[in-house]
Amino acid sequence: MERKTLGEGIGSGKAVILVKEKGLGKREHPFWKWLKKEGFHLWGWHGHYGMDWVFINLNSMVYAPGMPGIKVVESIREHAVTIEEFKTIWGIFTRYEGLSVLEMPKKDAVIALAQDPDGKITEHEMTVDEAKRLLEKEKTPTVLEIVRDRLVQEWLKNPHWREYYEKAPSEKCRDVIMLEFLYSEEETEEVEEALSAAEKELGLEDWQHLYRWCGNSPEKKRIHDRIVALGGE
Repeated sequence: MERKTLGEGIGSGKAVILVKEKGLGKREHPFWKWLKKEGFHLWGWHGHYGMDWVFINLNSMVYAPGMPGIKVVESIREHAVTIEEFKTIWGIFTRYEGLSVLEMPKKDAVIALAQDPDGKITEHEMTVDEAKRLLEKEKTPTVLEIVRDRLVQEWLKNPHWREYYEKAPSEKCRDVIMLEFLYSEEETEEVEEALSAAEKELGLEDWQHLYRWCGNSPEKKRIHDRIVALGGE
């Protein structure tokens, strides 16, 4: 995602936030992928040193992974925040993209997604207050309900994944596919539990569909075993 930058270096504009979290020293940590997706870029030649902290400049849109024994740049309030806290801060400023310095959004809005029994997904715009009233009437959103936004915005743009999802024989199978997509990015206990519970609702045709599309996945044998257990081949 391309975003306007205000400066070039890691210290431009005194807008550096220091983020620290266990596991961040690993190159495969999902936060690095998230930063690039948001439009941030690695600072110059600066590489990864296995440290679990990173300096992120909100103005120049560059980040510098921590270096042992070296303070790369001054950070706001000289204290680190968590990844979740950083995303909250970043989310506040992205709300105002495209607006002048003192201009406020004319309408606070959220997008609600609905899915019919055939799997068709539609979007409905509503104000924040309308959404709050709806949530007060309805149950707390499940993992599946929350993930549908990402399904529409990201995964279904891939033709192969869209076909895999839309050709699923049942809504329950589509739920499992959504959770598979989510688990591939966020291997959390909550998602794993939701996926396990959803799989228990699958029938033979559902498992056969998953098997046809699993390729050389490590899950192939497990899926085949479920098919056999349900009387299939």
